[in-house]
Amino acid sequence: EFCPHRQTLVTGRPAWAEVEEPFLGGVFEITTTPLIDEAGKTIGSVHVNKDITERKRAEAALRESEKKYRSLIDNANDAIFITQDGFVKFPNPSALAITGYSEKEYATTPFMNLIHPEDREMVLDRHNRRLKGEEVPNNYSFRVLNKAGEELWVQLNAVYINWEGGPAIL
Repeated sequence: EFCPHRQTLVTGRPAWAEVEEPFLGGVFEITTTPLIDEAGKTIGSVHVNKDITERKRAEAALRESEKKYRSLIDNANDAIFITQDGFVKFPNPSALAITGYSEKEYATTPFMNLIHPEDREMVLDRHNRRLKGEEVPNNYSFRVLNKAGEELWVQLNAVYINWEGGPAIL
């Protein structure tokens, strides 16, 4: 098992480790810094121990929550997707199946190209106004074209979100 104290004694440099301590019932972050004598020789180390048990529990709970939501999105019958900067950045499996486009094709095809030409202006207007924070209908129907060029009627339920640090529509 890695020991930051030994590492600091051998290298003369700070070291770090995360250790589960069953006796204390938690997880601890241990940081060691060299203790140096007048001759410049490392004669020990200064330890700082921080109890990170609650943080580790929160991280595990977040991972579990993300896993549940990912399963929900992946198994939904509805197409769920995120548009940002004019492209579909995240399509769920149903979005791929319904339209026939692959994830790679979504990443390189402006999403407006998927909308029926007669409906593009209306959808683009609502999309841009929503991104600006204006009140527009969240629910409305329009036509899309799947990869085979077939016209499909869809009902959109759109909301503004922040995705990877920028404005997007879910």
